[in-house]
Amino acid sequence: MPDSDRWAERLSPPCRSPLPGVIPAPAGPGQQLPIEEPGGLATGSRRRKLWDLSHKFHCPLVGVCFAVDDLRALMSRVMFFTAGASDFELHTTAVGTCESRSRLSELLHKTLEKRFHLHVRRFAAARDAAALQELWREFSATGSDLPGALWASWTHPSCGALLAEQIYADIHMIQHQVGCGRRADLATLKALQAENARLRGQLVELRCESETQRSERLRETQGLAQELARLRADLVICQAGCISHNAYWRVKEQCKRTGKPCVFVRGTGVTSFGRVVGAACGSSGETGDLTDDTDPAACDLKHHS
Repeated sequence: MPDSDRWAERLSPPCRSPLPGVIPAPAGPGQQLPIEEPGGLATGSRRRKLWDLSHKFHCPLVGVCFAVDDLRALMSRVMFFTAGASDFELHTTAVGTCESRSRLSELLHKTLEKRFHLHVRRFAAARDAAALQELWREFSATGSDLPGALWASWTHPSCGALLAEQIYADIHMIQHQVGCGRRADLATLKALQAENARLRGQLVELRCESETQRSERLRETQGLAQELARLRADLVICQAGCISHNAYWRVKEQCKRTGKPCVFVRGTGVTSFGRVVGAACGSSGETGDLTDDTDPAACDLKHHS
């Protein structure tokens, strides 16, 4: 037998009928779908084992019901494989092993029974193929708990060949839709990540610009404060005619404590203001108060001092 035929035989095993009381699925083109018994019922009441299912059902069943890491952990318990084995190699190995009863197929079967026992109990309420089909449509329409619904449907005693094929077609298209959805989600995620990176860059630029402006304002404020302090340090001018005795003493005490020249002027007149300022400039370095003696109010305050 040529190698190509030998590989074809391995990849396409003969179809056998794991479903009691029904005609096997068509094995080639030109054959009609199998016809179930009248009433849509399948013969027998025993739920099917994993290795009882049609082999083509094993691929979607393993792929949908077992995560990659989960499958790897289970297979490592009953067989040896190299650490570098790919996910695809493990998947195909598990699918091929499910065709017959073995340590791995028994382990996978027990795991599925334990994991989806609530789904099995829920689907056990279906007494015929019509009720089972309605349950499957309910789960497949909502997309919730599909792995459990798939396992409970295919292993149900009332799952005839027609319904099994319909479920196979449904899950096949769902997998395609999920794949498309994941690709769309991935494209959206990449776009959002790019937008996020752009916004982060803008935020960094704004922060840098804000920090620069804050530093500039701080330097301006410090410069103004220094200038104000310098101006305040040169001379204290007080309009004596507009302050009380208490204010006079407070101003004088502050100037004495800080060593600042203090000038009391009569009012807002230019002559009086110029005279006392000139006197203050001429006595630079001296502390105390310099008063315009022509100002009666100032003289009165000085007399009281």
